Amino acid sequence: FGTRRGPKTPYNQGAWRATEELFRQLEKESPSFLLFGDPFSPLSEALSFVDEAAPRAVVVGGVTCPARTGTSSIALDDKLLPCGSIAGIALLGVELHAVTAQGAVGVGPLMQVTRGRSNLVADLDDKPALERLRDVALAAAQKSPRVAKLLQRALLVGLAVGDDFLVRSVVGATPDGAVAIADDSVDTTTRLRVHVRDAQAAKQDLDAVFNRYALESTFKSSNPPFAALLVSCTGRGRAMYGAEGHDSNEFREHFPDVPLAGFFANGEIGPVGARLPGGRVPTRLHGFTSIFALFVDPRPAPKAAAPPE
Repeated sequence: FGTRRGPKTPYNQGAWRATEELFRQLEKESPSFLLFGDPFSPLSEALSFVDEAAPRAVVVGGVTCPARTGTSSIALDDKLLPCGSIAGIALLGVELHAVTAQGAVGVGPLMQVTRGRSNLVADLDDKPALERLRDVALAAAQKSPRVAKLLQRALLVGLAVGDDFLVRSVVGATPDGAVAIADDSVDTTTRLRVHVRDAQAAKQDLDAVFNRYALESTFKSSNPPFAALLVSCTGRGRAMYGAEGHDSNEFREHFPDVPLAGFFANGEIGPVGARLPGGRVPTRLHGFTSIFALFVDPRPAPKAAAPPE
């Protein structure tokens, strides 16, 4: 995808045109993608481009953690790419499945945005959003001292995406009772729910999404994965659980014979929930997330030999 050059030239035009041509060549191949960028790269543009060019593809990746501003942190083969770069790998002949655990669970009812746009939620269920969120948070806090402490620490909302939620932070409020969230996709079709995040919620969420993947893959008669890649937020691991290796150990509980590699990231790239190729699979940029990229042989499994008569 090239590099971000500055406000007047947001990316390397030549690299972007080469990427467009590559996607045209791959159109009939049903590829999946691994995507890696640094924090100064045009990631939002790149994710939108991939989703438009290959809407049925699963995309997984991560954002690097440069040692300091302006330093390179992406390499391709033996070449260190300039600061602001994105590198992608197209996977052909291999299915990529994604399991995304956002470390949060919902509390309280599902609410409808009745007035709002972009990143601003003005009304929920025809009431000022801040008032409605406060009522829901107070009701949830009265039922659980743990939830009360978590809501004092951070207010999160999950935006409904099918049967899953895209978890985002509430980042501010206006004098007239609207709230701003860390996402710009809000409109009057948006439904959301208050969420909380801690080690207990993260364990519950991870187990639920693995179980969801088991159902999805069984329903679609998928082969088991032969390898996996874990992209995990630097805020998970010991920082979240108080011990190392929780998410990778949980993976081994579900896939004891599948080799797993991975790294900590400064942001995680992937869909919401458990996703297999097919339909539209929107790609999101996450935080506090563990995303497992599962590599699957798409060929039908060989039939077992019939027992001798």
